Amino acid sequence: MACSNRIGGRGAVIWAALTALVLALAGCDGLHGPQVTQVAVMDGALTVAGPRGFCVDTAASRPAMGFVVLGGCAVVAGDGPMPDPAGLITVQVGGAGSAAVTGNEAALDRLLTSPQGTALLSAGGQPGSVRVHSHAHTAGLVRVRFTDGTAADPQGVQPGEWRAFLDLGGRMVTVSLRGLARAPLSAGEGQRLLLGAVAALRAANAGNPASTG
Repeated sequence: MACSNRIGGRGAVIWAALTALVLALAGCDGLHGPQVTQVAVMDGALTVAGPRGFCVDTAASRPAMGFVVLGGCAVVAGDGPMPDPAGLITVQVGGAGSAAVTGNEAALDRLLTSPQGTALLSAGGQPGSVRVHSHAHTAGLVRVRFTDGTAADPQGVQPGEWRAFLDLGGRMVTVSLRGLARAPLSAGEGQRLLLGAVAALRAANAGNPASTG
């Protein structure tokens, strides 16, 4: 199913990126890369940008594969504002023609609470390990908040995840958000930050004639 956000061998990249960002946010050495607020992915098919105060972690991101990690600019680039609330955002852009959300929002929403859907949410593909806390859909967007007990979270990361699915430029885009243990996101804060990330993506691709949602 195209809506999976599991990306095979790149799982280790995600884990390393989350760990590095969490350590930096916890007060260890910052990553201090360039202050990049947006990046083109998939040979320019789409542009990934985050909410205000978020920068692209260029070391952990893989633009050619449609995978981007975003964290607070103050940590990632050693400059700029720290977002409030803060969190760790990952974006995965699907292949050409993978769009499957628009027009199917209700069906995808239902799928995410089924054994097949929770298996897709699980890092280990185990439906019994996922607890869905909330889910909803609007025009062109499906979102879910869940906890995955498949594996231990990186130290410093808040348990639970917010995830959104939307279509842009004929491709399915998956946005994932994790909070920080030292400053955990409430359900409302997580939802607002997730929707802010979605809004930033849509704004960055507003000039793309193929973008929808």
